[in-house]
Amino acid sequence: MYSIETAMSFNKCCNIENRGVEYDERFDRWTGNTPFKTSIVKIEDEITMLGPTEENPKPDYINACFIASPIDGIPKELIGTQCPTKVTLSSFWRMIFAFNVIGIGMLCDPDHEKVCFDYFDHKHYIDRVGKNDNFKIDIIGEPTFIDEPMNKVKKTVFEVTHEFGEKPYKKHVVEHLRYIKWPDRSVPQTVEEQDSLAKMVWRLVELNAEKGIDGPITTHCYLGLGRSGTT
Repeated sequence: MYSIETAMSFNKCCNIENRGVEYDERFDRWTGNTPFKTSIVKIEDEITMLGPTEENPKPDYINACFIASPIDGIPKELIGTQCPTKVTLSSFWRMIFAFNVIGIGMLCDPDHEKVCFDYFDHKHYIDRVGKNDNFKIDIIGEPTFIDEPMNKVKKTVFEVTHEFGEKPYKKHVVEHLRYIKWPDRSVPQTVEEQDSLAKMVWRLVELNAEKGIDGPITTHCYLGLGRSGTT
């Protein structure tokens, strides 16, 4: 598990005193939580190349920060971000594709879609964003728990298909780990709950090595600050 210094560094990167972008209520959940300009994640893909549109005025923007590894100092080993809403879900999946993320750690529970869209627990859905930009998500196999018998960390494997205009579809497989019932502004209380969290963290760390992938690990809670930074 990462240190308290990592959490403090992460919180600083998204602090209002250090922010590098202006707050926008469509994409940012809280006025004090916008990314620092030196650590902001910028999406570069086909949609970014089209430039700003009325439908998507900030095609390269997502409320997310890169975090350096506290273990070996790799500058972009982690991404911390907000829980996707219906409005920001397309940007979230575009980020996952753009940075070849294969492991997502979810540290909050779903709420109504304005706070945290239920993007992770459907057998099949299509997120239609604009006229030419669709994401089709299928669940591979059955969800399982990686920490039995505690059953706090639920693993689901997604196959995500990005459909963009007339271009060939892109497919990406992502392992999604959800820590269930972590209260906001708190920590896992018991040794067993903390052990479950440790298993989740190490699974995310091991995943890239197992698959031979060099993409960053991505975690999110509601705001992408406390629980994301702690983990």
